[in-house]
Amino acid sequence: MPRDLVRLFIGVCVTLVGAAGPLVAQAGTLHGTVADSTGGTLPSASVTVEGTGLRAVTGGTGEYEITGVPPG
Repeated sequence: MPRDLVRLFIGVCVTLVGAAGPLVAQAGTLHGTVADSTGGTLPSASVTVEGTGLRAVTGGTGEYEITGVPPG
């Protein structure tokens, strides 16, 4: 009986570790403000995350937000 309990425990641990992988690699959000060399904000600037096809255009205050950014 104790041997079966150990096997069950090991099986549960392996399952939990395998299920945690996708949780670690969740997409994130990138946000910020685009400014020129003098610190002035840049409205209507294009911001792109290379290699993903994700992009945004800054608002009137130079702020942007891009969701669904993959890790890395």
